[in-house]
Amino acid sequence: MAAAEERGPGSWLDADVNKASLTARKLLQDWDVTTPEQDAVHKAKNTSDTGSVVRTRFPPEPNGYLHIGHAKSMNMNFSLAFKKLGVPPERRETVFRYDDTNPEAECDEYIKSINEDVKWMGWTPTRTTYASEGFHDLYALAIKLIEAGNAYVCFQKSEEIEVCREVAKKHAQARSKGLKPGDAEWPEGDPCSPYRETSVEENLKLFNDMKLGKFDEGVACLRMKMDMTSSNLNMFDQVAYRVKYVGHPHIGDEWCIYPTYDFTHCVQDALEDIDFSICTLEFETRRESYYWLLHHLNLFKPMVYEMVGDDGLHAARSTRQHAAARGSSQHAARSTRCVKALHFNLTPLPFTRHRSPVSPQHFVRGALEAQVAQADQHWLFPRLGRPPHAHHLGPSEAWLHRLRAQQIL
Repeated sequence: MAAAEERGPGSWLDADVNKASLTARKLLQDWDVTTPEQDAVHKAKNTSDTGSVVRTRFPPEPNGYLHIGHAKSMNMNFSLAFKKLGVPPERRETVFRYDDTNPEAECDEYIKSINEDVKWMGWTPTRTTYASEGFHDLYALAIKLIEAGNAYVCFQKSEEIEVCREVAKKHAQARSKGLKPGDAEWPEGDPCSPYRETSVEENLKLFNDMKLGKFDEGVACLRMKMDMTSSNLNMFDQVAYRVKYVGHPHIGDEWCIYPTYDFTHCVQDALEDIDFSICTLEFETRRESYYWLLHHLNLFKPMVYEMVGDDGLHAARSTRQHAAARGSSQHAARSTRCVKALHFNLTPLPFTRHRSPVSPQHFVRGALEAQVAQADQHWLFPRLGRPPHAHHLGPSEAWLHRLRAQQIL
């Protein structure tokens, strides 16, 4: 344990990489620390003629159009992170990955639109990958997890799982007050699934039955055997696989079981030899579950860094925040136009407390001259130039000209 703590996260990085600039909370466990063997393998894969490569990734889920949060993520993963780390351009790599694990919400239109918008924003990934193309590897790792006694097939309904998690929360709160099981004030209930102690052999058989389509949707799922005594609700035996009789927009109808985001995301980071996995602060509490899985699969552990969301933008920053509106064609047009409008540093109207999507017209209001004067310093979009012949127009007219040319107005 002492040796692991001495090594610390990011032990494979060269001394000239300023990893302290993207270092976040250290876990109490050593789950986020790589072994010397993992370091050696990773460095061998990441060494080029110009030196050791540093790799980030931009991993949108193709379940909607890009929004402003994606724009910020692109800038961070394609540019700003490397500047903070002090990595020269010839040693930078960014993987553009589709986190396409939820076929019900994904489609070709979103896949194509995201690809077009990444190009439109001026970014060039080192390579483009799809989580779905690695489903065979993910399935094999799920088998490995079961064989190690770290996953089980659960037949609880979603409502029953939620009840167990509420019990686990109450137990965590009781522990924080110094209570322990057996005390008079200890909350009643068992947080664990009744299927948690199923044998490895039976779990392997049941998981294969899931793959063969022997269970209806919602009847069975594979859960990771994590820590139901944790104070972190993301450690409450997350679902790794579920049954979905839905064709996949990228790989077709080969599978009827699909891995969850929580199972796939960290594993793909490891398999793609990502050095820095950068997300927003809403994922900070997932550090434990991210590294728990990589540790128990004995995979490489990227450094995870959570960046602050920019509330000052007052715009649609998270697909999850607008899940209810996502089906609207009007919202579809708004989302991609929100990203494009931010190129011009136009300030949207304040949101309602429900944070409804902003219409394009809201971006064109008041004090355009002042906004245009600041546009060149806008850190999110340093690559965008002024429209052709803009010097022949006044500031407001120049930017309105560009907006009309991009069909934002």
